Amino acid sequence: SQAYFNLGNVFKIQGRYLEARGQYEIAVKLKPSYSEAYNNWGNVFYSEGLNEEAIEKYQKAVKINPKYTEAITNWANILFDKGDYNEASEKYKASIEIDPKNFLAYNNLGNIFFNQEKYPEAEEYYKKAIDVNPSYANAYYNLGNLQLVMLNYDQALENFNKAVDIDPYSFRYLTKRADILRNLGKSSAAADDYNKALNLSPAGGSAQLYYKYGLALYEGERYDEAAKVHIQGIQAIDSMKTTREVTIESVEPSLNHRRMKSNTNSEMVFLKVKQLFEDVITTTMSECSTPF
Repeated sequence: SQAYFNLGNVFKIQGRYLEARGQYEIAVKLKPSYSEAYNNWGNVFYSEGLNEEAIEKYQKAVKINPKYTEAITNWANILFDKGDYNEASEKYKASIEIDPKNFLAYNNLGNIFFNQEKYPEAEEYYKKAIDVNPSYANAYYNLGNLQLVMLNYDQALENFNKAVDIDPYSFRYLTKRADILRNLGKSSAAADDYNKALNLSPAGGSAQLYYKYGLALYEGERYDEAAKVHIQGIQAIDSMKTTREVTIESVEPSLNHRRMKSNTNSEMVFLKVKQLFEDVITTTMSECSTPF
């Protein structure tokens, strides 16, 4: 049964979910008390968006081993996703009673309280997650978001810095830190973070990320760079719909590269590009149901 379990794990990592399910099924047939196989089988269902099937497997894992905190936490995560905060909270707390070092449960309890706008309780649980695991970047990120809501910008930045220090390759952490740096008037540092985030983000970056990056450059009076970034954003959107080519010259034909050296002209071009970008974003959002 161990060999089938291991092969199921390999298939799961590869995204071959149907094959992974088959291996876990064989594993539990050979060893009906194999709680880890039921848990991982549930994880496969969860990855496929089959939440009820996942819960069924987590329930079987917990029935076999009532102290199996990973399965309890996974079960709670689905309840959280469904908005069933009361039951999710009970399961997270039950998991913590079994394992007081379950930092994921502390963090997710913090998320429940955050969503319920119970900010002091959320802060308490995020800090407990950090106390248990000081290297858990997501707890610092969540604590930073909480501080943002409470308008504690310096504390928010401190927590985003810690998240980025732990995981410098997270475009999500970099983007959030860039947002707060812009808010604090540190446009150059914000632009650097947006640039890194753009290079790390999936599918080449969102329109929103290009837009914010361009604004940070504009606020630092780097007008030519800002215009180019917004044009890249327009092209990124257009590449999914049309073959329209957008260049600085197509936005303002009367300006050649020598005249672009003037800050006044460069700023004027950026503002025109920015308006065009906003028009493209607005049109795109009206054409699809998902926000950019």
